[in-house]
Amino acid sequence: MEVVLKAVSPIYSVLRLADQQQKFYSISAFIPKMRESMAEIRGNLSDNTIQKNLQNRVLEKVQGRLDYLANDTLMLAGEGLIDKLFNSCCCFMHH
Repeated sequence: MEVVLKAVSPIYSVLRLADQQQKFYSISAFIPKMRESMAEIRGNLSDNTIQKNLQNRVLEKVQGRLDYLANDTLMLAGEGLIDKLFNSCCCFMHH
């Protein structure tokens, strides 16, 4: 469970901030915060090969969502991201 929290917590805080600030939060402020959270995930999940594999899977999903955002498909960028990451982490831990 600790590994899941290490993977999801940084992203969760950024998405909560964006959600709470909907009317005033811009994409130009969101992307740097998300990149910071990605760097935090890299630091959190770098202890061993298993964590690095999880790190790659999580960051691949996040980067894909940022690509959607950059391509002006904002609704896809955040849709179910936390659920997908959580499910991915849980499935990863059970294998």
